[in-house]
Amino acid sequence: MQAVKQHQPDFVIATGDISGDETAESYDRFWHAYEQSGLSIPVFSLAGNHDEKPKLKRFLSSKPFATTEQLITENWQLLMLNSHVPGKVH
Repeated sequence: MQAVKQHQPDFVIATGDISGDETAESYDRFWHAYEQSGLSIPVFSLAGNHDEKPKLKRFLSSKPFATTEQLITENWQLLMLNSHVPGKVH
């Protein structure tokens, strides 16, 4: 989180594998780490192959977090692709 603060971005994209074990506690740890960082910018998250999308959405869908499949800014259009396959690690 210190590196993020140093660069002063407009937003952060957490690009999957926020959880390594698909537990609620792992998403809660991520949420608390952000809260303790002092950052106040939006965080867009996307499920990776080690994430469980319903839990990710439950923990990371209220401000400043958002789960979205598309993000459009002034100069960019980002498409968030979910690579999670239940029961598979790839």
